[in-house]
Amino acid sequence: MVDLDVVTATSQIELGLRDTIALALRRRYPPVVDLAALRAQSTLGASGTSSLDDTNVELVPVTTTAAVYRWDAPTTANDDGDMVIAPTDRIAGGLPGRWLKTAARVDGGFFDAVRLYEGEDTEEMVLEKVLGAVPSCLVVWRGEDHRLRSVQPGALYDFPVDFEIWVSSKNLRLGNDALLGSTVADEAAFDPGVLNAVGRVKKVLAGSNLGLGDGVDYVQLGPHVPKLQSLSEGQFVHALKIRVKASIHIPDEPGEDFPLDGDAAGLYIQRELVDAVDDLPFDVANHRISGLEVDLGHTPGPGLVSVVHAGELVVNGRHVLVGETTTDFAPESDVYRDVFPNGVVWLSAVPIGAPPPRVPGALRVGVSRTNETDVVFDQFLIGSATAVGEPDLVLPESG
Repeated sequence: MVDLDVVTATSQIELGLRDTIALALRRRYPPVVDLAALRAQSTLGASGTSSLDDTNVELVPVTTTAAVYRWDAPTTANDDGDMVIAPTDRIAGGLPGRWLKTAARVDGGFFDAVRLYEGEDTEEMVLEKVLGAVPSCLVVWRGEDHRLRSVQPGALYDFPVDFEIWVSSKNLRLGNDALLGSTVADEAAFDPGVLNAVGRVKKVLAGSNLGLGDGVDYVQLGPHVPKLQSLSEGQFVHALKIRVKASIHIPDEPGEDFPLDGDAAGLYIQRELVDAVDDLPFDVANHRISGLEVDLGHTPGPGLVSVVHAGELVVNGRHVLVGETTTDFAPESDVYRDVFPNGVVWLSAVPIGAPPPRVPGALRVGVSRTNETDVVFDQFLIGSATAVGEPDLVLPESG
C-alpha cells in the first residue's frame, strides 16, 4: 500500500478531485487534426505571456489519434511524439508548458471551468467565483481529520478530507430550465441544468480513488444542498458535499535509517499494521498485502465492465503477484473473486444473497455487488497486512 505523504497529501487530493471532474466533464476545445497541428498551435499572447488559462484544465481533442490532450503549464518534459507534445512557441523560448496525453473521452463534458477555490472561505466569495463562468464547477476544501491507524504513534493515519463541489447553471427561459435542464437538445448539451450537472459529478466521483492509487480508498458522497436559487434570473448554484477517504504516513527523516556499512551484518524488521476481517483471526499464511480492489461504477462502453486492480497476496505462505484484470461483471449479482497460487483471478457470480460458491484450490479475496449497470459495493473477505514506515535495521550486539 502506498500512502500519501503528510506534506503533500491535501494538495494531491485537491488536484486529483479537480482533474477527475475536469477530464470527465470539462468542455473540450475545438479539435485539431493531428499532433503537428497541436504542436504548432499558439500558446503565447502578443506580450509573451500564456494565452491559456493555467488555473483551469484545458483539453484539446486530436482527430487522427482520437485522444485528448490537457495543458500542463509547469511541465518541461521532452516531446516524445505521443504522451508529451511541446508547443513550438514554448520550445523556441525555452519555456515550460506541454500538452499531455490523457485517457479522457473525446466527446467530453459541458463545464466551462473546473477550478480550485483559493480565496477566503465565505459563501459570498465562492458564489462570485462560481458564477464567473456558467456552467462551472468549483472544488472547495472544508477541512480534514487524522485518525491513528498504526501501533507506532505518528506513523500512519486514516485521513478523511471534506470538500464541497459547487456547481452553477443558468438558463433565461421561463420555467425551471436552469434547475431541471432545457427541453431543447442543443441547450441541454451546453448546460444540462444544475440537478443533472450535480448528478453527473456524483457518478464521476462516487467510489473513485482520484487517480492516486492506494493512497485514496474512495470518495464518499454526502448531502446535496442549494446555495443560490434565483428563478427570476434563471441562476442556480448547488453544493455537493463529499468526503475523500485517504491514508497518510509520516516518513522517517534522513539519517534515521541505519544502512549496512561495509561488511557489517544486520537484520531488517518491517513493522506492519494488521487488519482482520470481522471476528476472524488474522491468517499469516493467507492474507492481502496490497491492491486487488474492484472499481465501483463501470468503465465507459457497452456492458458492465470493471477492473480488478493488480496486487500482492500471501497464499499458503507464498508471496503471489496478481496482474490487473478488466472484465465483464454479471449484473444484479454477488461476484466473488478468488486467486489461485499462480496469480490467476477467478470471478464467480451468484444471485444476490445466495450462498458463496466454492472454488477449490483458490484463496477467496473479496466480493462485489452489482446492479443493472454498475458495481455498487465491494468488500475484502481476507485480512490485510500493511507495511508501516521504512524497515528498521537491528544490528548484532558486539561481543
